[in-house]
Amino acid sequence: MNPVRHSPPKIQSNQKLGLVLYYGSDTAINEMDKDRAESNTTNVKKRQKRSLTQFSQLELSPQLNSDIKVLFDELKCQQEQKFESLNSAISVVINQNQEIKTSVEFMSNQYDELFKKIAYLEHENVSYKKKVESLEAKIEMLEKNAHNSTVEIRNIPLQEKEDRLTTTRIVKDIGEAIGLPSPIQDSEIRDIYRTKAETIVVDFSTTQRKEALITTLKNLNKSKRNNKEPVLNTQSINIPGPNKIIYISDYLTHKAKRLFYLAREEVKCKKLFAAWTSFGKIYIKFAEDGKPIRIENEADLGIAKK
Repeated sequence: MNPVRHSPPKIQSNQKLGLVLYYGSDTAINEMDKDRAESNTTNVKKRQKRSLTQFSQLELSPQLNSDIKVLFDELKCQQEQKFESLNSAISVVINQNQEIKTSVEFMSNQYDELFKKIAYLEHENVSYKKKVESLEAKIEMLEKNAHNSTVEIRNIPLQEKEDRLTTTRIVKDIGEAIGLPSPIQDSEIRDIYRTKAETIVVDFSTTQRKEALITTLKNLNKSKRNNKEPVLNTQSINIPGPNKIIYISDYLTHKAKRLFYLAREEVKCKKLFAAWTSFGKIYIKFAEDGKPIRIENEADLGIAKK
């Protein structure tokens, strides 16, 4: 076999571009003829830029120059107005802040003064409370001493045309009904009257007569309860009307009455075993064989509640 002959690559020229193009398997890079390239580059004109000095030398028309100046003046005027408005607003804010600062300082000083006054008043209030408590205790003691020989008789209905003689007769009948060793004399009753609550208040001339009346009644009622017999009542002294149990106790001050009422309520609720009075003083007992405890205020009764 004859060997294959490869024909050399054809060369085509582009007369217009002055380029020589190579085709085929030849890896040569297309090159421009140096002479043609140099001749072509000499024919290209370079664009010239204006310099800054040339631009500054341009002259504007008088009318355009005047319009630009007017625009700048208007812009400057607007900016000045805005700055003036802004400065005015800032001045107002500064003044307001200063006023707020002054007000806060004033309020702070006022608060400090009020705090001092409140602290002083609280201290003074505590002092006054102690004085009031001391005075109340003295008044309580004086009132108790003034009524050492006084008793209160409750549950006796108001009689028709009742007067001092009628109530004195009732007290004497009570003494006979409970079995006093000696009858009550008119001279032993220093004062006697009814309250708005229809309680008969009897002030004896001696504390011995008062104590004898209360002690005898307690012993009688205790004996009758043990024997399941009725205790002293209105039928025992021939008082007409519904039968009612007669209660006799020491005269109590307003404070003591309130305390004794609360103590009796505790007995009803079975939180205490008993509550009674003696010489205007209030005693309680937790159990039948317990020790009597004297109470002087509601706080003492609160200890019993616990």
